[in-house]
Amino acid sequence: MLSPEYLKKKLPAAFLISLLPAAAAAQWGAPPAGTFVEPSFSLSGGDLRPRRSGLGTAVSLGRSGDYAFHFSGGLEHINTSGRGYFPGELYKASLGLSAVNGGISFSLGARSDSDRPYNSSSETDLGFNFAKELGANGARGVWLAGLNYSSRRSFLRGVPIPFVSYRYISEKWTFFAPFMVQWRPGGDMHYSFRWRPVRYFSLSAAWRPPGPFSAELEGGVGLEQFLLADRPDTGDSLYLETPYLVFRPSIRLPGRFTLTAEGGWHFDGRYYTGRDYDDYGLSTDTDGGAFAGLALKKSFGAAPAGRGRPGRPQN
Repeated sequence: MLSPEYLKKKLPAAFLISLLPAAAAAQWGAPPAGTFVEPSFSLSGGDLRPRRSGLGTAVSLGRSGDYAFHFSGGLEHINTSGRGYFPGELYKASLGLSAVNGGISFSLGARSDSDRPYNSSSETDLGFNFAKELGANGARGVWLAGLNYSSRRSFLRGVPIPFVSYRYISEKWTFFAPFMVQWRPGGDMHYSFRWRPVRYFSLSAAWRPPGPFSAELEGGVGLEQFLLADRPDTGDSLYLETPYLVFRPSIRLPGRFTLTAEGGWHFDGRYYTGRDYDDYGLSTDTDGGAFAGLALKKSFGAAPAGRGRPGRPQN
């Protein structure tokens, strides 16, 4: 039974999430396009000195009836200085399956960001997302409605949340009310803003001229959530909050390879434990530092959607 105090605290967040579009509500992200594999590596300074090695992939599984199916997966190893009570070794693992039929999409996922991924249900975030366009498929402007569930999200965990939103796409604008805006004013520049409720965001400016070269400048505040094995209270999570600024140049190479480098700065942040993203049970400030990384993507078939780059904190 949910107490009145709990409802009073969480209803504002529930109202925000009820407006989420499909792309923002999906715990596992949008269905990947095409097939790709992408290894990555990054290292950072500062107190925690994280060194990350990762591998991400997406596979188009083909069609069955009117539905197109996709699989995605990723594994990242994070080695740190082990400062304070922050673990010296962490992993981020994810598996996802999605199906799309015109204006209807459905996805299932199992994510485990932990020192022992998939150790038990307490270290695994199980979720699904369903979304339907309430209008003509492919229309420039359309309302979206659906349902999102996550057993371990950083707020309102274990609560199925209905959502409704409006999506608009034109030659110069892409808009998901109110969590994502992309502006293409013409020429080679693209600008975007993304908000991850309740207080995390990113701003970026991308240069994408004809030819093999492109570059992006991005800044924001990110949050990572980890479910540590053998924690005294399985309702608690470990959170890492990091402001960042990154410059990311890319070059397309023969053989459908894309090499992306990045360099930037992690500003002073903090890590803490709590039941929700805003529950600072045991908070420790961290000094920031410079970071650098490389990622090499090999694409097969249709061009894939880009993943979160190393060095960019993710919700």
